Amino acid sequence: MITFGYDPSLRPWRVRKAHQHKKWLLACKEALAPSQKRPFVLFYHFIPIERMCALHHQFLGEADPTDILTFSYPTDPTAPMEEVEIYIAPSQVREQAAFYGVSFAEELRRVMAHGLLHWLGWDDRDNASLTAMREAEEFCLRLWQTSCFT
Repeated sequence: MITFGYDPSLRPWRVRKAHQHKKWLLACKEALAPSQKRPFVLFYHFIPIERMCALHHQFLGEADPTDILTFSYPTDPTAPMEEVEIYIAPSQVREQAAFYGVSFAEELRRVMAHGLLHWLGWDDRDNASLTAMREAEEFCLRLWQTSCFT
């Protein structure tokens, strides 16, 4: 299951076509990790940049802004369900979209896929793993464009 939650300060902003985005994320998960059958709940939290900076500092010791953070609980493989929290700062996503010359919607999907990939085990700490992660993000973006999610 995938849920979207919004900090009240972001009102009236919401993910457009939220239902389609949830179906798309599930399709990405199935395509990229078909053997992962453990029940899960992905909570996507959309938060202001100030809160994101505080979380980034609290959990990673970095004070600068970031677009996304992913946390998975519990780490015990015998637990009946895995809960995953993915925090996204839409204002940071908007800045990145402008920087990369893409639409906000495309960059938001890329970031949403990025969080999903972190949960599924992708990493971006070195060039080789970052390249593999970018390829998986591109796969997810193509899936959005070529399937019935739009």
